[in-house]
Amino acid sequence: MPNWLTCPLLLVLGACQASGTTAQLSDGVAPQLVVTTLGDSLRDLRADFNRNRDCVRLIALLSPNCGPCAWGAQAVRGAVLAAFPDAPLRVSIVWIEMVPVDDGESIAEASSLFTDPRVRHYHDVERRAGRAFAEGLLPTSVAWDVYLLYEPGLLWIDRPPMPTYWSHQLGRIRTDHYHPGDQLPAKLSEGTGMLLAINGL
Repeated sequence: MPNWLTCPLLLVLGACQASGTTAQLSDGVAPQLVVTTLGDSLRDLRADFNRNRDCVRLIALLSPNCGPCAWGAQAVRGAVLAAFPDAPLRVSIVWIEMVPVDDGESIAEASSLFTDPRVRHYHDVERRAGRAFAEGLLPTSVAWDVYLLYEPGLLWIDRPPMPTYWSHQLGRIRTDHYHPGDQLPAKLSEGTGMLLAINGL
């Protein structure tokens, strides 16, 4: 697997309500894809985060045209969603425009690869979520290719809470959380499993 180091993704994953119910598709059909455009207040993303306070939540910030982000998205699908198919999780994928070719069309295409109903998609046109999640976490102005796991009970009031467990592929900054390439799926699976287990989910 290539050692991609240049493109970030921010993803939120969560565990919710009753185990064994969140991964079920209504009548065996995936829900219609909806990508919500984020405004100044990040209200929709914050409301979704707080609504699922009883869950393990994963938030990921991704560029739809970045190689490392594509690998990160694959890791989320395989090491989190497929690995814990019956777990009460919530995943929020924030598609952030970081490279010149990023646009609504490429975001719709990238989003369509996720068929699990536990996933919600957001379009961060102005990088507002990227800046909000970088604050206090990374020595960069925008967070992307970042994977944030939150234990149940945490609420987002004025600013996003600090994650319980997190990884990034942003190069050699915050090396204690730097998990590029093949390390990333293992770390996402480990963090998800740990939060589910310690919360009895």
